Amino acid sequence: MTIDGSLSCWSDVVGRLDRGHAGILLGNGASMAISTMFSYTSLFDVVCRQQNLSEAEIQVFDEFRTRNFEEVLYNLKVSSRTCTCFRFPVRNLGQLDESYEVIRNALIFAVRTVHPQPHAVTEAVRQRTADHLANYRDVYTTNYDLMIFWSIAGKRYEEVTSTGKTKIKEFKDFIWNQERIFDPADTEVWSNTIGVHFLHGGLHLYYHRLTGATHKHKTLSEPPLVYFENNQDLLPLFVSEGDSTSKMRSIRRNEYLSFAYSRFVRHQGDLVIFGHSLNSQTDFHIVEAVRRWPELDQRRSGGKKPKKKRVIAIASRSSDGSERVRQEKHRFLGLLDPGKFEVLFFDSATHPLSHQT
Repeated sequence: MTIDGSLSCWSDVVGRLDRGHAGILLGNGASMAISTMFSYTSLFDVVCRQQNLSEAEIQVFDEFRTRNFEEVLYNLKVSSRTCTCFRFPVRNLGQLDESYEVIRNALIFAVRTVHPQPHAVTEAVRQRTADHLANYRDVYTTNYDLMIFWSIAGKRYEEVTSTGKTKIKEFKDFIWNQERIFDPADTEVWSNTIGVHFLHGGLHLYYHRLTGATHKHKTLSEPPLVYFENNQDLLPLFVSEGDSTSKMRSIRRNEYLSFAYSRFVRHQGDLVIFGHSLNSQTDFHIVEAVRRWPELDQRRSGGKKPKKKRVIAIASRSSDGSERVRQEKHRFLGLLDPGKFEVLFFDSATHPLSHQT
C-alpha cells in the first residue's frame, strides 16, 4: 500500500459510509474547528501559572501520576473520610479539607478563564453543528467542553419513514429522567435516536460524592461549573488530563463513564474520526476499543469473517503539508490494521464542522 501526502474531499468519502449505522468520534480539534476559543492549554498548566498551589498540593498530582482534577479531588475526599475513621488529629484533617478547597477553587478559576461563555458561540453555529451530527447513529466525544452540549440541546428533526410516516429524531445522552440522574438500568434507545456519548465526561456533568450518582446540569445559560461552586458535595465529572491508564481508572470508577465507554466498545458500523489524533499515550483505550471491533463482528456472525470491512474515515489537515499528512497516515495505519478496516483519509477543511465562526 502506497502512503502519500494526498487527501480526499469529504464529499468523496461520505458516499462510502453506511450512514444508517455510522458513528462519529470527536476530539479537541473538532471544537477548535468550530471556534478558536476552544484552543486552550492544559487546565493544570493554567492553574500553575495563575494560582498559588503549595508544594504538597502539586505533589498530590504527581503522586497519583495525573493532571486530572476530578481524580485528585476524589482522592482527597476519600483520604479525609478515611482519616476521620481512624480519628486522626483535627488539625491534619483540616489541612486536607483546606487543600481540597484550594484545588477546587483553582479548577473553577481555570475553567472560567479559558472556556467560552454561553453567549460566545452563536445559535447559527450550534445549529449547523447539530445538523451535521444528526446524520449519524451515534456521536462519541472525548471533549469535556460544552460545545456539543450547547449544540444538541433541544434539537429535533422530522424524518419520513419508508411507509410515509413522520417520526421525530432526537439526540439522547442517556440521562433523561426527570431528576436528570443517570440510571444504568434505563438506557434503551429507539431506532430514531441519535446516541450521544461523553466518553471523558463533561463540564455539564457532575456526581455526588456520597451517593456516587451522576447528574446532568440543566441550565445552558450559566457559566461552567456553577453547580460545583455552590455545593461542596458535588464533584465535576470530566477527565481532563493524564495518560490512558489514569483515564481508564476514572472511567471504571463511574457508572456513566463506564456505560459510555462500553457503548463505544460495542459500536456497530462505520466511524468518522474528526479532530482526534488517537494519541497512543493519552488515548490508547480508544484505540484498543476500535481494534476489538473486527473480533466482535466475527463473533456476531457466528465465527465467520464479515463480508465487508468497516470504513474508518479520518480527518487530516492538508494545511500541515504533504509530508506531515504522509506521516500522520503512516501513524494511523500503524494503529488501525488496514487489513481489517477500510481506512480513508480526507481533508478536514472540506468537512461541514470546519470554519464555522
